[in-house]
Amino acid sequence: MWARLDQEDRWLVPLLEDLRENGAASLEDVERYLQACGSPCSVEDLAALSEIAPVPTDLGTVYVLGPRGKRRLGVRSAWRTRPEVALEQLLARRVRAVLEAAGWRRDGTGALPIPRYRREDGRAAYVLVKARGPRSRSVRRMLAEYRTQLIREGAVLVIFTPDRGRLAHLEEDSNGLLSVRSLKLERG
Repeated sequence: MWARLDQEDRWLVPLLEDLRENGAASLEDVERYLQACGSPCSVEDLAALSEIAPVPTDLGTVYVLGPRGKRRLGVRSAWRTRPEVALEQLLARRVRAVLEAAGWRRDGTGALPIPRYRREDGRAAYVLVKARGPRSRSVRRMLAEYRTQLIREGAVLVIFTPDRGRLAHLEEDSNGLLSVRSLKLERG
C-alpha cells in the first residue's frame, strides 16, 4: 500500500517545481531527492498518486509532472509529455549539471528563446540540446536570425548533439558564433 499525500507534505513541492522548471528527471534523480528530504513515499507511490508520471524513452523511463502534480502547482495543461521531448529534457538536465560543474550558471533566456548560461568572467553561451541532432539548414537559419544578438552580447550558440559531424562544417563557417559538442546517449 502506498502512502497518501496531504497538505503537510511540503517536501513534495520543490520536486514538482524542479520538474516544471527543468523538465524530465531520471529515476535516480527522483530517488536521490526523495532520500535527501526523508520522504515517506517512493517513486512508485508518487506515480500511483499521479503526482509524477513515467515516460518511456530510449534511455529508460524518466519522470515528468503528473496530472495531480500539475494541479498542485496550478499548471492548467492537460498535455502529456512526448517521449522525444522528455528525452531532450533529461539530456538538457545532464548538460546543465556539467556546465554548472564547469563554472557556468543559467541566466534566463536573454535575447534568444533558448537557455543562456554565463560564467563569472561575463562570457555568455546559449545552449541547445538535441537528442536527434538539428538539420544543417535549421542551424543556418538560426544563426542568420540571431547573429546580431549573439554579436551584441559577445555570446556563442552551443549545440549538444549525438551527431556532431553533421554540423562541423557550420561551426567552421560561423566566425566563432557556433560551437557544436558531442552528446553521448547513455543510460543513467
